[in-house]
Amino acid sequence: MKFKVDASTVKGITKFGVRGSADPLSWENTLLLNDNDKDGIYEGELSFPDTIEYFEYKYVYGEQKLTWEL
Repeated sequence: MKFKVDASTVKGITKFGVRGSADPLSWENTLLLNDNDKDGIYEGELSFPDTIEYFEYKYVYGEQKLTWEL
C-alpha cells in the first residue's frame, strides 16, 4: 500500500509519518514518510500480510509532541 499526503500547507513539519492498527504499523511508533524532493508531499510504501482485511491509520507529525490528523 502506498501512503501519500500533501502537507505543503503545514509549516515547520518535522518527522511526518503514519501510525495504525495492523503490523507493520502500530499506534505506539511512527513509521516515517519521506519528502525527498522537498515539495511538502510525504510518501511511503508498506506491504501488509494477505490476511489483513482492513486496518485503521492516522498521519502524525512532530517530535516531542505529536500532532495527529483529525
